[in-house]
Amino acid sequence: MDTNTVAAEIRDRKMQEIRTLIERNKQSRDEVSIAYNEGLLEGRLFELKDLGVLSEEDVLLLEMEHVME
Repeated sequence: MDTNTVAAEIRDRKMQEIRTLIERNKQSRDEVSIAYNEGLLEGRLFELKDLGVLSEEDVLLLEMEHVME
């Protein structure tokens, strides 16, 4: 398996994990939990970007999906 395929699989898995996290956050109705989860999400996105798992474009896409829903 080449490096690009592995990297793409990791990226796809992390993108799905973030989407799942976003969906769980939306189901929360507690304002304190929502604020906490927003911070958790933002931190996780930038952590994955800094590690090179997600690109800047991936982060922007996920943020836009989150705002649009």
